Amino acid sequence: MRLFLFIVLFVGFGYALSLEEAINLALKNHTSVRLSELDIKRAE
Repeated sequence: MRLFLFIVLFVGFGYALSLEEAINLALKNHTSVRLSELDIKRAE
């Protein structure tokens, strides 16, 4: 059970980190916020 929880937390943290990096990249590339929101919705 602990291993399962660890894997879920690790994957969840990795997903959140990659999503944050994607948002930062979008801001650095000066893309519109609307485009970033669409990308986030696609990722979900």
